[in-house]
Amino acid sequence: VVSGTDYVALALGPKQGAVLSQSGEVTMWGYSEQGQLGYTKQIHSVPKALNWTAASRVVQISLGDSYSAAVTDDASLYTWGSGLYGRLGHDSETDRLTPTLVEDLKDNGVRVAQVSCGPEVCTAVTVGGQVYVWGHSQNGQLGLGSLAHSKKTGVNQRTPVLLEKLAATPIRAVSCGQTHTIAIASNGRLWAWGKGDAGQTGLGDKALHWTPMVIERGPIAE
Repeated sequence: VVSGTDYVALALGPKQGAVLSQSGEVTMWGYSEQGQLGYTKQIHSVPKALNWTAASRVVQISLGDSYSAAVTDDASLYTWGSGLYGRLGHDSETDRLTPTLVEDLKDNGVRVAQVSCGPEVCTAVTVGGQVYVWGHSQNGQLGLGSLAHSKKTGVNQRTPVLLEKLAATPIRAVSCGQTHTIAIASNGRLWAWGKGDAGQTGLGDKALHWTPMVIERGPIAE
C-alpha cells in the first residue's frame, strides 16, 4: 500500500483483503490458493496492486470465500478465484487466476452497478435496479424457487440469471450471507430469501424461503 494514496473503499473476504483507490487501482493481499488475489496462488502478506489490464476503471469490489469480483465504470463485471458452485458466472466451475469479464452479462446488455460475493452465491444489481444471481442454490439463497426449477444445472447455477420475483421492484443493493440473501429496494423495503434456521432472514420464522419475501419490521426492542 502506497502511503498517502487516496483509498475510497475496502473489502474483506475470509482470508483476503482489498482496497480501491480513487483512481480505480485495486490492491490486494492474503491467501490465494485458488487465485483470489488475481496475481498469485501463494500467500501474499504484503499488499500489492493488481495488474488490471482492462481499459475500464474499477469502481466497486467485493470478496467472497476464495473468489473476488469487481464492477468497472463501463458497468461490466469481472470475477476471479475459485469457480466452485459456478460462483464466477463463467458457465463452469474452473478457477480463474486473473480478473475475467463475465461475458454472459455483457453479451446480454446487462449493465452492472453493484456486486456482492457470498460464500456460495454471487449477486449483481443492474443500473436499472434488477437483480441477477448465480452459484449454489441448495438453501434457496438464489431466490429462484425450489430445486425443481434447477433440473438443468442441479443445485448450481453457473451463469447469471434474472431474479424474476424482483423484476418489477427496483433494487438498490444486495448482500449475500452464508445461506441467505437480503436486498434493499429503492423504496427502502427489505427483501430476504434463503435458509432461516437461525432467524437470519428476518422474516419472523426459521423456515427456508425459496423466493424473496418482504421483511416486516416488528416492534422496537426495549
